Amino acid sequence: MNEKHRQEQLEALSSIRELESYNIQNLRENIGSVLDTYIFYKDIVKKMIQNILEYSYSDEIENSAIVYSTYYGKPLKSLILELNNIGKKTYDEIRKEIYAVLSIFNNFKNDENIGTIPFPILISFLSSLDLDKQQEVQFYIESLKSKSDEYNTLLKDARKQLSNLSIEKYARIFGGQAAKHSRFFTKLSNERSNFNNLKLGAAEIWLILGLLSLSLLPTYLISNFTSEELYFQGTEFNLKFISWYSIRLVVISSWIYLTSLCFKHYNINKYLSTINSFRENVLNSFKLLSELIPKENVEARIELIKEITKSTYFAGKIPYVNEKNEQTSFGNILDILNIYKGK
Repeated sequence: MNEKHRQEQLEALSSIRELESYNIQNLRENIGSVLDTYIFYKDIVKKMIQNILEYSYSDEIENSAIVYSTYYGKPLKSLILELNNIGKKTYDEIRKEIYAVLSIFNNFKNDENIGTIPFPILISFLSSLDLDKQQEVQFYIESLKSKSDEYNTLLKDARKQLSNLSIEKYARIFGGQAAKHSRFFTKLSNERSNFNNLKLGAAEIWLILGLLSLSLLPTYLISNFTSEELYFQGTEFNLKFISWYSIRLVVISSWIYLTSLCFKHYNINKYLSTINSFRENVLNSFKLLSELIPKENVEARIELIKEITKSTYFAGKIPYVNEKNEQTSFGNILDILNIYKGK
C-alpha cells in the first residue's frame, strides 16, 4: 500500500472514531432506521481498515478494501458536517447516499462498475484468517443477510408509499395553485398573504381594480366638464383651449394603460387557474383508475404514475385556453392495465 492510500485510510479511521463520539439521536429521528443499518457497518469497516493497515495482502484485496472504505466515507462526511451544524446537504440527500452504500455492501455478486471483490466475501476472507473468529464471521454473514433483507423491505415500503400518495399529492398541489390564482370567498389554510382575509384570488383582485379604474374616467369627466372650452373663442389662438384638451389627453392615456394592465393580469391569472384546475381534475380522475391496480403490484402502479404525469403536462388541448391540436393518448395506460390483467 502506498503512502497516499495509507494516509487516506488513517483519515477514514479518524472520521469513524469522530462519529462514535457524537450523539446521533437527532439524526436517527430525521433520517430514519436506515441510519442504524449504516451504523451497523461502522465496526466492520473499521476492522477492515485496521486489518489492511496492519498486514500485507494482494493488490486486489487492498484495492477492494480501499474502494469500500471510500464509499462508506461519503455519507460519513455528510453526517459529521451535519452534527457540527455546517452541513449543506438535506436529510433526503444524506439518506440517498446511505442507500447507495448499502446497495453496494449488500451485493454478493461481482459489480463490473466497481471492479472489486464483493464486500461480504472480502469481509469473510479477512475475518477467516483468524481461526478464533470463525463464529464472528458466521455472525457477520448472517447479519449482512438480515440487513440486506431489511434494506430491501424498507425500499419496497418506500416504493409502495410513493405509489399510494403521489397522485393525491400532485392533485392537491395543482388545486392549491389554482385557488391562489382565482377563487371567490375561499380561504386557504396554509396561505400567509395579506390578501388572505379577503378570500379572493389574484384574478378577482385584478378584476376589482380594473372595474374601479374603468369608472374613474367617467367620474373625472363628469365632475370637470365645462362646455365653454369645447370651442374656439373666435379665431384667436387660445392657450386655455389647448391646455384643456392636453390634460384630458394625458388622463385618457393613463386610464387606458391602467385599465388594460388590470384586465391583462386578470386574464393571466384566470388562464393559470384554469390550467391548474384542469390538471387537478385529470389527476383526480386518474386516481380512480389507479385503484383498479392492487397496492401490492408496485411496479404497475409506478408505471401508471409515470403515464399520468405525462398526460398531466402534455395532455394536448386544454379547454377554453389552449390552442394546441394534439389529442390525449390513453394507449400506454391501457397497455399497463392489459399487462396487469395478463398477470
